[in-house]
Amino acid sequence: MKLKSEKSVIRIYFNNFIAYFIFNLFKLIFGKKTTEPKNNILFINSGQIGDLVVSSLLFENEDKLPGNLNFYFAFKNKFTGLFTDYKGRINLLPYSYYKYKYNPIYKYSLLKKFHSLNAVACYNLTAARGIQNDEMALLSGAKGIFCTDNSWKYLKKLFGKKMDLQYDEVMFTNVQNEYTKHIRLITKRFHVKLDDLEFKNRFTFKRNPELISTLPKGYLTMAPFSSIREKSWPLYKFKELTEKLNDRKFVILGTPAQGKIISKEFGNAGNVLNCCGDFKLNEVASIIYDSSFHIGNDSGLTHIALKLGVPFASVIGGYNFNKFFPFVYEGMIGRYFFVPLKCFGCEWNCIYDRAKCLTDVPVEDVYIYVSRMLKELEGK
Repeated sequence: MKLKSEKSVIRIYFNNFIAYFIFNLFKLIFGKKTTEPKNNILFINSGQIGDLVVSSLLFENEDKLPGNLNFYFAFKNKFTGLFTDYKGRINLLPYSYYKYKYNPIYKYSLLKKFHSLNAVACYNLTAARGIQNDEMALLSGAKGIFCTDNSWKYLKKLFGKKMDLQYDEVMFTNVQNEYTKHIRLITKRFHVKLDDLEFKNRFTFKRNPELISTLPKGYLTMAPFSSIREKSWPLYKFKELTEKLNDRKFVILGTPAQGKIISKEFGNAGNVLNCCGDFKLNEVASIIYDSSFHIGNDSGLTHIALKLGVPFASVIGGYNFNKFFPFVYEGMIGRYFFVPLKCFGCEWNCIYDRAKCLTDVPVEDVYIYVSRMLKELEGK
């Protein structure tokens, strides 16, 4: 079973060709690099919540970055709420992905804004590269233009190689993990000592005691969904886990649409509070911050728990093993669950009728770990 998109190869090539053609048209206008660079650095990450949490390593180390530089971070505006509580040194540049893709006037305006920075360097931090985010970086007008990934999720090899050649450097080609790439970027390019580097949250997320006071004491958070359905542990297994831990209160997090599914599947379980869609992204982070334990998939909310130092259990698959997870840092309390298979790294070209590396993780294994860790953390 192939879990990747079922678009035909012809259509993918056609889409790449159109995007590449538009890129070259705008290159006639914005292809020239600045000859009078200012001390500005532009970062671009067009990824999802997890990608942005990884890039927020820059935020946590902002006080260690060179003081003579000004930093800018461009990201999709649908995730603006993630950084509501961030008041730091790095300037946020949210943009509309939809408008950028389909509105040439908006595209022109955004690229002009990037050009006005006269940046000395632009870094495309996006893990899933495609012509859209490559275009933003390559037409930013920066004196030096770099990307930190040589994998092309939305590009066929022909176009991917063409785009690679237009960067001044494709960095970290022998490094797979996105956290490691960001750590190397900060330490190698901005000369922050590895021993001084901060991984956990310092500036990005804040606690919200007033909000937390409305939730059950000692609650656990659970995020049973991922942005891609196939990356999610079966929902009935999450439900079974809440039943096994029936003396614990669970706050379920997700989108409004996911909330409807939870209502249907979990029914009126007394230890489950369905909060899907009830909170803004920064509030979700605050709820995770003060939870006793977080249980989830390979998803953005697990990245938040990891960053906040919250104990966690995450069920992950082997499709992009080591791309993001598993990642371990000193002092981390958490465990990643998966079924080891020889086909790891398949990138969703699954040879089975289901993603066994993920779906076949036993509930009992997760239950034993969570139960044991809760007792240890509570000193029982």
